Amino acid sequence: MLVSTCELHRSASRRLRDGHRGAVLLGAFAFACIAPATGAHERELGTLGFIDRKGKLVISSPQYHEIGDFSGGLARVRLHGGGVDGSRDLYGFIDRTGKPAIAARYERARDFCGSLAAVRHRGKWGFVDSLGAMRIPARYDLAGSFGDGLAFVRQGGKYGFIDVKGALVISLRFDDARGFREGLAAVRQGGSWSYVHRTGELLGTPELLRAGDFHEGLALVRDGEKTGFIDRQGAWAIRPSREFGRLHPFAAGRSRVRRGRKWGYLGRDAKIAIAPRFDAAQDFSEELGCVQVGSRWHYVDRGGKVALQLSCEWAYPFCEGLAAVKIAGKVGYIDRDGEMVIPPRFHKGFAFRDGLARVELADGKLRAQAASRGRPRPGKSPPSSSPSPKRE
Repeated sequence: MLVSTCELHRSASRRLRDGHRGAVLLGAFAFACIAPATGAHERELGTLGFIDRKGKLVISSPQYHEIGDFSGGLARVRLHGGGVDGSRDLYGFIDRTGKPAIAARYERARDFCGSLAAVRHRGKWGFVDSLGAMRIPARYDLAGSFGDGLAFVRQGGKYGFIDVKGALVISLRFDDARGFREGLAAVRQGGSWSYVHRTGELLGTPELLRAGDFHEGLALVRDGEKTGFIDRQGAWAIRPSREFGRLHPFAAGRSRVRRGRKWGYLGRDAKIAIAPRFDAAQDFSEELGCVQVGSRWHYVDRGGKVALQLSCEWAYPFCEGLAAVKIAGKVGYIDRDGEMVIPPRFHKGFAFRDGLARVELADGKLRAQAASRGRPRPGKSPPSSSPSPKRE
């Protein structure tokens, strides 16, 4: 089961950068997605771009300072020196051919969710459509992406929610808020967190110090010093217990749990589904969990049995049938059989979405070719002699 790109990109780092303090309050909570959710990727060493499922570089530009996944046919990009005087980095959107669809003129931008994307223009947030028209005027101090037809906004120090027409449907009365997910949004009044329905009615919950998004009908919350899960009625589904150690949201029916220094997985019945015996673990995706034992990464099935055993430096969850793996410092992609279908030649590589994956190149020749053109362009990936992962 995959979640939408809109849901995947509600990253704490972006909220912090935009002045949103909810991520701070949520502290050590981790908000899972089925595949790695990194929000946008900021350039570190090489040119940013997108590859297709054959590994062909189909979009790249040395001007990209940051890129996000495609959503609604458009991807958010931050262009270096995008201001009129070339002194600022500004956000815009490209289409699947790499052509600019919405000019880079925004100080901040979020990915499209549905037909609208939140953007900051001249210090205020509003929403644009896929043609770049400002559908909801930029008048808010902060705004989140739409989820379940509503988006949080902040004005005068208080948070509320608007609909896609810009009407305020839940009044500005909260001290903090997160976006809607599965019909509920986490909100804070004073020092206590709770949840609000789309109708504006608060969900009856215990007094919570932390509140995460709902995933598969359950939300990870903190009551005092312990964490547990509540259901959509506000009742405890899995009561807080020190037995579980560190918990993560559910993904594909499993919650990552750390007991001491080892990781395992918890089932929805509050019982340990896979005993904590791994040195590291990532969320389940496409029926497989990604785990580390010593220096090796494997994929296990829902019962904890090793399904794929590899020898690589790092491995990531599957998405659209492919998973990124790191070998000899470079990232490539394997299929469900563990076969290397895209050789490792990238500095960074991320999950596939709608047939494309974001990558950061590590090849000087390709960077030079892209720089000579100075614009988004189709391209080809170079041949690679990097080793394939060792199957055991």
